[in-house]
Amino acid sequence: MEFSQIDLVLVEDNKIDADVILRLVKKENPAWKCLVIDNGEEAIQFFLRTGIYSLKTYNMPRLILMDIHLPSFSGIEILEKIRQVSSNKYIPIVMLSSSNRVNDIHQSYYFGANAYVVKPSKLEQMKRVVQAMTSFWLDINTAL
Repeated sequence: MEFSQIDLVLVEDNKIDADVILRLVKKENPAWKCLVIDNGEEAIQFFLRTGIYSLKTYNMPRLILMDIHLPSFSGIEILEKIRQVSSNKYIPIVMLSSSNRVNDIHQSYYFGANAYVVKPSKLEQMKRVVQAMTSFWLDINTAL
């Protein structure tokens, strides 16, 4: 994948969820370039341009969808690290998690999430959620 053209990064360790979300995103617009990262360590390396991503040249994505419960680092820890870099403060980040715990929601907003969405359990509901998120963040929203 050409990293300079990424529209959306999905940080999700559940392969089934990632495949469903990615398929729905591509159905909305096949031209959108998407990257799936399945663990916290790699996500931090990508967003901080370290480790395996240190020698690659790429623009940050137009949208990040991030799960909370990930191997290595939680989505909230990743969110906090992303927001510590001034050039990353304006990237829209939507926390997309099966957790509806008030503490997870509170921490997500505290550390700079733009939205928090509880993953629907039914495919039709997930389709509506993905349509709404991508329509707003990738079509309607004017990003920096």
